[in-house]
Amino acid sequence: MLIINQNSLNKLVVTLFAEDVLTDNNIYLFEFINLTTNGYFYCVATDVSTSPYRHNDFCITETGPSGSTDPYAGQVNLPLPGQYSYNVYENPESVLSPSGLHRVEWGKLLVVGVTATQSAFQSAVNPNLVAYNNNIYNS
Repeated sequence: MLIINQNSLNKLVVTLFAEDVLTDNNIYLFEFINLTTNGYFYCVATDVSTSPYRHNDFCITETGPSGSTDPYAGQVNLPLPGQYSYNVYENPESVLSPSGLHRVEWGKLLVVGVTATQSAFQSAVNPNLVAYNNNIYNS
């Protein structure tokens, strides 16, 4: 299972060489399918690994719910955190459609949403009162 964090640069490590049919290809199409909405999302990424016969490394930027993307530069907007499936295709022409491309990898993907930081404040007047997440508690 692959994991992508929203609104960040993600390194994905996969093994594509076993299914590759193109010998000098290092450009791939990534297809992500949200398992709740059946929405399809695509981006093109280049293999940046130094040892492609062991594994393939890709840097994919998830731009967040309101981010703009350039899918040809390894950027994708996966708007909902949760479960996805993914497919990877050999893509020597750098197209954004899997039609006619050879699939070399598939599996499950988890998209992790951005977590907000939680703050707790203790009252200077009454040290027994603690405000946490906009609620006041007696400590």
